[in-house]
Amino acid sequence: MKARQRSKPVIIAVIVLSVACVYFIYLGHQRREYRAKLALFTAELTKSHADADTVRALLSQPRFKGLKLREDSGTLWEIGTPLEFGARNWKLLIEVRGSKVAALRVRTEDSMERRPKGAPPDKFF
Repeated sequence: MKARQRSKPVIIAVIVLSVACVYFIYLGHQRREYRAKLALFTAELTKSHADADTVRALLSQPRFKGLKLREDSGTLWEIGTPLEFGARNWKLLIEVRGSKVAALRVRTEDSMERRPKGAPPDKFF
């Protein structure tokens, strides 16, 4: 009976660790998926000198599901990915002049200055 009582916490610990491992694998997959979507979105905007309507139309396509547009400012828009622990999620900063896209920069949530490793290069039009 005592052996059963001692093994119960070990079994619970193994289950908790297994669930945690699966969760972190899922988060890693999700992070890669959204970063790839943001890189593809940036490439699509780079192909043509896009305007504000093109940004909205492109973002409404199913392949970019999950990316969120924030138009808080008339000159600087953000397209964000889901939050990551440590504010490491990528966001695309779109500088808008008039109705045209003037610049594209990928940054992280906590740094407007540094381009994250693996992110597309900055583009200025």
